[in-house]
Amino acid sequence: MSLTPPSWQGFSIRQVIPHQGQMVLLDAIQAYEPEHSVTCSVHVGAWSLFHNEEGLVPAYVGMEYMAQTVSAFFGIGRRLVGEPLEMGFLLGTRRMHLEVDAFQPGQQLTITASRVYDYNGMGVFHCTITDAKKHQQTPLMEGQINVYRPSHPNASFDDPVSSL
Repeated sequence: MSLTPPSWQGFSIRQVIPHQGQMVLLDAIQAYEPEHSVTCSVHVGAWSLFHNEEGLVPAYVGMEYMAQTVSAFFGIGRRLVGEPLEMGFLLGTRRMHLEVDAFQPGQQLTITASRVYDYNGMGVFHCTITDAKKHQQTPLMEGQINVYRPSHPNASFDDPVSSL
């Protein structure tokens, strides 16, 4: 009898990121390559949390799409081995290029995060956001994001002693 390893394909985005309610900005996981990358998607519409009166979502929200995609990368890995989700932090960006000012209503965005570096809780991911409906995959937004995952994620930030 052979054992089939668990598959990422059974997870919804809400099962692999610690965000809750309206702060879950992504819609779905599209692809996952263990130890390397993850691809997620979001459909931009009037229901998007950060849309303006014209239904546009400012491009800077793309940094949060990228951060949640990185969170999904780690969350899938942890769920596959039966571990709980961990909290992480977006520290900043490098070489972030925005080709648009805003994402348009009706756009289907594809967000890919590829691991560049990950050591002792510090990580760097190369991220892209593309329009899934366009054949030419010139990124709408591209850059690196820096993240931190604390070694004691459940330690209270109000109690400095508990984090030692």
